[in-house]
This record gives sequence, structure tokens and C-alpha cells, in this order.
Amino acid sequence: MKRIFVSFIAVVTMLSVCLCACERENGGDGPEGEEGLIGGFNGAGVSNAVFSVGPGKRVRFSKGNLRYNAAFNAWKLADNQYDYVGKDNNNIAPDYNGWIDLFGWGTSGWESGAVAYQPWDTTTIDSNYWVGGYWCNGLFDGYEQADWGYHNIIVNGSGLAGFWRTLKIGEWRYLLDSNEVRKDKWGFAKIGNDKYGMVILPDAWKLPQGVTFQPSDGTRDNSPLNSYSLDEWGIMESGGAIFLPSASIRSGAIVSGDFEGNHRGSYWSSSCHYTMTSYDVIFDTWYLNESDGNLTLRTDHQRPRHIGCSVRLVRDEK
Repeated sequence: MKRIFVSFIAVVTMLSVCLCACERENGGDGPEGEEGLIGGFNGAGVSNAVFSVGPGKRVRFSKGNLRYNAAFNAWKLADNQYDYVGKDNNNIAPDYNGWIDLFGWGTSGWESGAVAYQPWDTTTIDSNYWVGGYWCNGLFDGYEQADWGYHNIIVNGSGLAGFWRTLKIGEWRYLLDSNEVRKDKWGFAKIGNDKYGMVILPDAWKLPQGVTFQPSDGTRDNSPLNSYSLDEWGIMESGGAIFLPSASIRSGAIVSGDFEGNHRGSYWSSSCHYTMTSYDVIFDTWYLNESDGNLTLRTDHQRPRHIGCSVRLVRDEK
């Protein structure tokens, strides 16, 4: 086991060096000043396209949801935007040699003063997840290390600590709002036979040839489900589109959903709520087009902190 671990560390180190070099070739954070790099991701896993999350504030998304392997204490980004672990999250444990991608809030592995701060923690007592031991601390303003992306070295995501972060709830709201910059810039989709989720378009979006896109207004009576083959999604991605898969949630060591085409997604923000919960963004593609007027997206949702949710990281546009 020791020999395997040493070999793994060597591979991680080599990969980190290569990724850093790759990012330098791309000009650091992205393709500023380079023509033709509209969509896709650079060598550090950073989207070439940019997304406004506030007036004068823009970010670039990571190429996939965050994952963790406890046996090797390794963090990585999913290989594809539509990938998620699913029911293997039930195997969560301090020595589990497999990937998990549903995390309790603030579980970056940094000793924040919370009782539960490790990515494998499954206690269902919410107060155990209070960063700094107090309910109102977010994953910023002195507690950035509790943010999964800020604290950890992600082997295929630059290999540098302090490189990524999680969006605040106000930034999620602006991103998915109908403001002048972001109007009609998100919707729901199915990729292949069973990959459901949310599509988010960049600020400078131009629909590529060979695909279609219909936005959502957040209600079930006006939320078409876009459908793409893997090849068609590749075209959308080349135009800068981001996909957040419906990866369900975990409570304790139990993941909900049948995963024969899971329809519900829940993504953490770095912000807490005065009810001692934390904000997440949730969406549901199960009842689309049923004309009952119910929301398919909520950015005002408060989630108990012990619940395991997806994490999609961003890089601030400098």
C-alpha cells in the first residue's frame, strides 16, 4: 500500500507540473487576447468563456463537478461536465478508495473550528458543520480555507491551492437572473439518454450551427427540456455552454434518487442563512411542461448543512 501511495503522489506531482505549464501557455487564467477560444476549457480546467455574477464581476467555471478520494486524500474535477458519481457516494468513509462528489457544507478538510470539516463526514447534526464554531460564518471573510476549491490542490485543476472558489448565493442569483447581461442565458437539458441537468450560457453567447437552445424562465409551464446527443453537446460546449448535472443529494451515507436518469440537482453556495442553514441552488427537471406554475429553479433555498450536495467551482476573472 505504501508503494502504491508513493507512486500516486509522484503521478499527482507530475500532473500538477504539466497542468501549471499548460496554464502558462494559455496566458494564466484564460484566453484573454486570443481569438477563437470561445468555449471549452484550458489546460487547468478553466472555462475559456466568462460569466457575469455581479456588476463588473465575472468568473470562469471549472470543467466538471468536484470529486474526492479519501484513501489518497486526492481532489479532482470530473472528466466531463455531465459526469457524476451517483450511488457510489453511499461508500463514503475515511478510507474509501473511490470517488465521492456530494459534500457536507464547508468540508474542505481544513480545521475550521467545526466538528465536521472532513469531506467524508456524515454526521447529521447541523451544528457540527458551523465554520469557526459559529452559525453565521460563510466560506469567506477569514474562512476561505473552508471552501473546497480555495483550500485544496486539485490535481487536474491547476494543481495550486487558492486557485478556485465557490459562488456566493448573491452571485448565483445574478448569474441566473433576467438582468440585462444574463437574460435568457440558462435552461434545462438532457445529454445522451440519461444525463439531466441545467445549462448555463456565457455572457457572449452565440448559438453554434447544428444545435438549438430554448431558455427557461424558471417555471414549469415555460421550461422546455433541450435534448442533445454527446456530439451535439460537444458543439454546445465549444460555444462556451456550462452543464450542471442533476446529481441528487446525500443524507448521512444514503444518496437519494434512482439514478436511472436522475432529475434533481443541488449545488452549494458559500453563503449561510440566518436560520442556521446554508444556501444552495436547486433545480428539478422531473415535471417540466406540466403547466402547474411551480418553480423548477430556486436560488432562495436553505439547505441543512449536513446534507451532501454537489460543488462546482469557479475562477475569478482578473
